[in-house]
Amino acid sequence: MAVYRSKLRWSQSRWQRDPAAGFSLIEVLVVIAVLGVLIGILVPVLAGARSAGGQTVTLSNLRQLGLTMADYNKTYKQAYPWAPEATEFLLSPPGTLPRASITSPDYWALGIFWPALLHDIAPWPEHYASWVGPGGLDADKAPWFRGGQDLDSFGVPSYRLSHTFFARPELWAPATQDNPSFYRPVFVRDVAHPSSKAMFWDAEQTHLRNMRDADRDPRAILFADGHVDVKRLSEAASPPSIPFKDTRPLQDTLDGARGRDY
Repeated sequence: MAVYRSKLRWSQSRWQRDPAAGFSLIEVLVVIAVLGVLIGILVPVLAGARSAGGQTVTLSNLRQLGLTMADYNKTYKQAYPWAPEATEFLLSPPGTLPRASITSPDYWALGIFWPALLHDIAPWPEHYASWVGPGGLDADKAPWFRGGQDLDSFGVPSYRLSHTFFARPELWAPATQDNPSFYRPVFVRDVAHPSSKAMFWDAEQTHLRNMRDADRDPRAILFADGHVDVKRLSEAASPPSIPFKDTRPLQDTLDGARGRDY
């Protein structure tokens, strides 16, 4: 029994650490390696959580924009926003200073400057911040300044209006030829498949600005029936080939407002 106890004490003392000895180099390297693995696991997870959070805010913004567009339809006899070429767009709310405006450089500029037609329906001081994606605003400026107070930084939202909502569906018909009658308002009755027709989408993706390797194919989209969803841009219907217009997915759809994007 005495021999057994002696061996036990020796065994315990053999593995007992000297408090003053500190960590060995191997132990430090092991800890660094473990921390590196943990960081490698956590960084993508945190980035994914941030991306998902930004996407959630964007979907909420688009849902509210859908309600605004429904109010616009009711106010303007079921028409969608429309403006002829060379329209002067206000780029700041009426009555505010500095006053900024721009004469539409081409007919399709309404895809970007659509907020200029919503001053009466959705006053900018209350609504404009929701037309810019999360992380896309300077907190110390009115949201329509977008980073400065020069003309180039006024009135540019994050969300784009599909061209098919302010030109007649015939413009995107097969074998079409340019015709002045195409450049007219689109009405709710023209939208044949509202749950499949994209009206607005997140073009800027401001919540991904600092994520160089983020997947930018998924897009938050507002459909014509008012529902929102995240769809891959690469899976959208291919745009038709039009000799007098540069076409892109979502922006241009076969048969225009009567067509389907998904």
